[in-house]
Amino acid sequence: MIAQEEIQSLNKKLKSYRNWLIITVPFALLGSFGVSFIVISIFNELVLGNRVKLPDDVDTIAGFAQKMPPPEQIELAERNGCRYFFVVGGSRMVLPSGPPIYVFDGEGKLVIWISDVAEVSEKHPWWNYYDKARRIKEVSLQEAIEIASKNNQ
Repeated sequence: MIAQEEIQSLNKKLKSYRNWLIITVPFALLGSFGVSFIVISIFNELVLGNRVKLPDDVDTIAGFAQKMPPPEQIELAERNGCRYFFVVGGSRMVLPSGPPIYVFDGEGKLVIWISDVAEVSEKHPWWNYYDKARRIKEVSLQEAIEIASKNNQ
């Protein structure tokens, strides 16, 4: 009789422990994913974010070529009779939402830049240059520098 009572007691304890695991393990996993996400976000902004930040002395497309990583794409565009270079930088994020974009005028002078195009509202000044701009062609960084230097003369 004692053995039967001990077995029932053990079964109750195991059932209680199993219920505790069923509830606790998912919350522990969610918590660890949350902490991981926070760590990745902080790493993203502090370490990788510096890759796209323009140094203070970079104010031309030629300076960009000297101090920044190679861009993924450069579009020559025109809006209201003015030419612009839209320089699409490499993604800076572990979990990217959008690339950085640097806008240079036809003479190669920096106009504006944003660190993450996907996080910019349509009210941001960047849209004044990008929205409704007519794309002329894609150019290389060297071509952009050459075009800008010809326009600068």
